[in-house]
Amino acid sequence: MGEQLLSHLIYVSVATQPMTSEMLDELVSVARRNNEKRRLTGMLLYKEQRFMQVLEGEDSVIGSLFDVIKLDSRHDKIDILRYEHIHYRSFPDWSMAFQNIDDIDVSGYEEIRELENLRLDAPYFNEPNFEAHELLLAFKSALWERH
Repeated sequence: MGEQLLSHLIYVSVATQPMTSEMLDELVSVARRNNEKRRLTGMLLYKEQRFMQVLEGEDSVIGSLFDVIKLDSRHDKIDILRYEHIHYRSFPDWSMAFQNIDDIDVSGYEEIRELENLRLDAPYFNEPNFEAHELLLAFKSALWERH
């Protein structure tokens, strides 16, 4: 049997209600457990009642999971920003990294200072020279790899 096709999916969505810290903690906890079982990695961002998520893993697993995600009543207005094959994972050590951007002062991070007005919606990422994957990598660098 050959190698499995590796893909990543990046999407944004709108929470159907404001999410408390407890609600977000529960969502992330369940996602981490389920992603570990499915050998998926990725990151979830939350800001002002909006989500942005990247999932990395076997293409068929991502497709099946996304069918479930689309039915989740906690969010709607789901827009896929990118769904493509990849050669390697950008977040290999995280079953689901998470950051509630509402809880941090992004101006304190040089790498993402210009993102104080960040909007986690599809039109924002359709602006020239702005790329969703680069944003996720900036958060990875600024928030988790900073010493």
